[in-house]
Amino acid sequence: MEMCSYGCGQEAKFQLKNGKYCCCLNHSSCPENRNKMKITHLMPNSSVFIKVKCKFCNELFSKTSVKKHERSCFLNPQNLNLCIVCGTPLKKQKSNICNKHPKIKYNSLPKVECKFCKKKTTKANSIIHERSCYLNPKNIKYCLCGNVIKNKTKYCSKECLRKYNSNTHGSYTYRKICFENYDKKCIICGEDKIVSVHHLDFDHRNNNPENLIPLCPTHHCYFHSSYRYLIEERIKEFLNSKNKKQ
Repeated sequence: MEMCSYGCGQEAKFQLKNGKYCCCLNHSSCPENRNKMKITHLMPNSSVFIKVKCKFCNELFSKTSVKKHERSCFLNPQNLNLCIVCGTPLKKQKSNICNKHPKIKYNSLPKVECKFCKKKTTKANSIIHERSCYLNPKNIKYCLCGNVIKNKTKYCSKECLRKYNSNTHGSYTYRKICFENYDKKCIICGEDKIVSVHHLDFDHRNNNPENLIPLCPTHHCYFHSSYRYLIEERIKEFLNSKNKKQ
């Protein structure tokens, strides 16, 4: 009866290619060898804990992995790749320009035209741009004047904003129209510090003085809620008295 050649004290079941007998099919599975591996890894003098500097970049690596790093180190003369503009060594082998020159780097990349607006972008950005392009049939929006809207706004230009915006007539707002024709105070409670303006027909494009009344924020909320009946009669009285004066 043969015993394990690696000193675990168990009966050998297999004969390895090197002629030795072992209790397991693989010598690394032997309990004695496992213990030896654990001890060597935990020892401070083992190759795992010893740090060695790279010949080229002077960074610290374990003794077992330093050779592998030196082969692929970007400062190794065999792998050296210099920036076209400033001559600094590049870590990425595929690029020719370092990150200190982003504009030159972007301009040097091949460009692709957008299908819709024909704007030139890089291959990586072309798909993203085409999805959000303002001329894409899925995203296209028209202004009230008939022109295509480029941005995420409702209007194509500032001129259309002044012309079509419901709350403005140039610099002439609906609040100014209201307070020119009525006193700046709530017609129900007389509040004069914080005053809102209500559109009677709920059409914010109709900024005629007859369609506007001053209300405090509280009574303005009343009108847009189920408590409207509490202030409707007072508003009708105010409008009737205004019409009689005219």
